[in-house]
Amino acid sequence: MKEQFRKIKIRFGEELSLFPFLIGILFLINELRVSAIFMTFIDCVYLIGIVLIFTILVIFLSSKLVKSKIKAALIAALFILINLFYQDLLQLLLGQKLISKFINSEIPGHPEIIIIPLLLSIWLSLVFFILKTKRILIDLNFYLNILLFLFIIIETIKCFSIPVPSIKLAESDKFSINSNLLTEQKPDIYYIVLDSYTSSQSLLKYWSYDNSNFESALIKLGFVVGQNIKSDYTFTHYCIASYLNSSLLIFDPNVSYNKRNLLKLIRDNRFFNWLISNDYKCLNYSIFDVFGSNNFYEIYSHLHFLGRTIWYTNGIEMYRQLVASASIPNTNLKLFNKIDNITKAKSDKPIFAYFHIMMPHAPFHFSENGEPFEKSNALTDKQKYLAQLLYTNNLALASIGRILDSKNRNVILILQGDHGYRMLDDETERKNEAETIFYAIYAPNYPGLGDSINPNQMFKKMAEQISILH
Repeated sequence: MKEQFRKIKIRFGEELSLFPFLIGILFLINELRVSAIFMTFIDCVYLIGIVLIFTILVIFLSSKLVKSKIKAALIAALFILINLFYQDLLQLLLGQKLISKFINSEIPGHPEIIIIPLLLSIWLSLVFFILKTKRILIDLNFYLNILLFLFIIIETIKCFSIPVPSIKLAESDKFSINSNLLTEQKPDIYYIVLDSYTSSQSLLKYWSYDNSNFESALIKLGFVVGQNIKSDYTFTHYCIASYLNSSLLIFDPNVSYNKRNLLKLIRDNRFFNWLISNDYKCLNYSIFDVFGSNNFYEIYSHLHFLGRTIWYTNGIEMYRQLVASASIPNTNLKLFNKIDNITKAKSDKPIFAYFHIMMPHAPFHFSENGEPFEKSNALTDKQKYLAQLLYTNNLALASIGRILDSKNRNVILILQGDHGYRMLDDETERKNEAETIFYAIYAPNYPGLGDSINPNQMFKKMAEQISILH
């Protein structure tokens, strides 16, 4: 037994330094275990390929730059760990009160400005120590090899023994499909989500602002405007997953779920299946990969299959900062232009167009007249929200007018908030307000859709109405 242990120790302590590669494998097994059931097959293939190539390349370069095999492996392992597990390390550091307090007070919303230099300093300090130390590192090499093997075994066992908690749909019924519908019987459908747009009742209560002019303009165009409409959820992913599937979500609020679960529910939503069955041309101008195409914004990284890594997360952030056209305010304006362009285009098929506009949601960039806020503007976020909402009203009315003027077939148009404003000071009022939304629908040829507005059942009801009336 002693002889066997000696041989194992020689093998894994002196001859092999596998732990840098095992860190990459551990990352892959962990990420695939918690995410693969919610990712596309292509995403899984890309994830495996990119991580393996990155890991092997780092190990190779380290071995060429550092003569000692064990020291090269230690330096490579630290670099791989920081790069792949960046989001995990970020959350760990932000959990430290001193770091978190400093970031929130000095640079809110940009923790990378502190965290990346901190991680780089730690790595360089450890590299310096590893290169200068004269200690025999065989025991550490053996320990890390065995430890990583054990972690991989544990993670692999979890794959087969611990189910990943999943958010489910409460409703099991599919949408009604009428296969006899002719092309001319199918309406063009425009779904415009104005992110964080609260109800007119809330605007009056919390902002002392009367939104009746906007409502009256919509009613004059033929809209039905809902009163006291609420979402069941206060965050976009939950709201949109519920809306597009016309179903409540089943989940435990005390359980931490993988948000890619919600992305899958959005991507594979029931309304999309109905649209495809009815030969609709789907246009996606949203923050989600949905309706058969990628998201329009291309700046949301935390739910990307490489979203845990340092290079992808901060590469997207750098791109957003350096390329003005990638900013959220500019993307919002491009979306309104897209609405206008679509109204001019002709299609042999009925179209469904989903626009998810990040207004009046933060960042608060536009004043009531559409001018950028100056640094000298001493306005609270609440005041800036109202100003941006008023500018959103003007843009929305102009685009809606062009849609209705250019229609060449039946049109259904939904204009709504996904959730309300989430930053009121009072905690109780904040939750109530966050569930309150603006909701209006234009469907004059489908009066049943406006009789009892319920955004959580609207698309299912729409499918039924279109099928029955024809």
